[in-house]
Amino acid sequence: MRYLHNPALLGIRGWLCLWIASAHYYFVAAYNPLNQGVVGDLTQLSLVQKLLRFDFIAVDIFFVLSGYLLYAIYHKTFANKQNHTRKDINKFNLVRLAKLYPLHIFTLALIAAMHYAGVAHPTASGNQDALMDNWPITLFINLVLMMAWSTIPAAAWNEPAWTISCMWLIYLVFPMLVAGIKYINSKYSIIIWLAIFIAIQQAVHSHFTGLSATDGAGAVMRSLLQFVSGCLVYKLIQNISLNKHMPALLFIAAIALFTTGVAYVDNYNYIPLFYTFAIIIVFCIAQPHRLFNMLFGNKLAMYLGKISYAIYILHYPYLLMINHLQLFAIDGFSVYLATICGLIICASMAYHLIEKPIVVFTKRRIYN
Repeated sequence: MRYLHNPALLGIRGWLCLWIASAHYYFVAAYNPLNQGVVGDLTQLSLVQKLLRFDFIAVDIFFVLSGYLLYAIYHKTFANKQNHTRKDINKFNLVRLAKLYPLHIFTLALIAAMHYAGVAHPTASGNQDALMDNWPITLFINLVLMMAWSTIPAAAWNEPAWTISCMWLIYLVFPMLVAGIKYINSKYSIIIWLAIFIAIQQAVHSHFTGLSATDGAGAVMRSLLQFVSGCLVYKLIQNISLNKHMPALLFIAAIALFTTGVAYVDNYNYIPLFYTFAIIIVFCIAQPHRLFNMLFGNKLAMYLGKISYAIYILHYPYLLMINHLQLFAIDGFSVYLATICGLIICASMAYHLIEKPIVVFTKRRIYN
């Protein structure tokens, strides 16, 4: 499993979650009645605000990274029916569920308590989310992790949780995906299939289809295409040999092109073109280089990577509470830093008190 034990693969997760949390910090703050702003019109945003607006790329990097890691770990197990049984598949799903579900249930309970305490629940688009409209149905959909599969807006309850709904669906079909991907072996066929998946994604989320990237079929296709692309990235790396500095140079070039593209984009019709960036980033950082170790392999990045799921799943209700306390009325970078530090502390507590103990307990029961 070449390049699997690369610390950058863990460390980047924390920075991605903070990117998303920072974007939502701006959105929630912008739509606070005490601090009005404009986030929908790209022409009115600064470069930093545009980079925050493009935080959806961080989600795509997560999907690609998940595909890369899970395929690297389990492809030998699930590639042939002779190598696994239904019991192995059940163990795989139970471990995934033990990580996703406890904090998801915790945030649902937290959001319900916040609602009854009078905390406003706007979506990232600035609209007031009718949280308790048809609440029995939306609660049931959340409990069975089908938030992004249905026609009910994923923003109901915990808005960012649509991604774990997509990941749960992917986990359920993962053995079948591996069984199909095993036939794509040569580097040329891998590149062709990657190009096909990229083209499909551009078409699906173009301005003309009208499909949402976070609800229903659009969300499922987006996550599935990026996940499978991550699997293919792993196979591609195993089939090619690059100069040791090439991944770092490609990474720097990709960041420069992405930033330049964001700076000059003035409408949302071109956004699907940026999905390719997620694949390039994972391809680069999956290959060891001191640049990636410096950025994503340091102790801070590694710890943030460990608690990244807690940061991600908790950040939206946390920001809604900060908004309710009207702390956004106090302008300044220091408020932002204090808010993010508070989020990291809350996520750390949730990780050590809820997520980690349950995952460790589940693994012991399953594998011992």
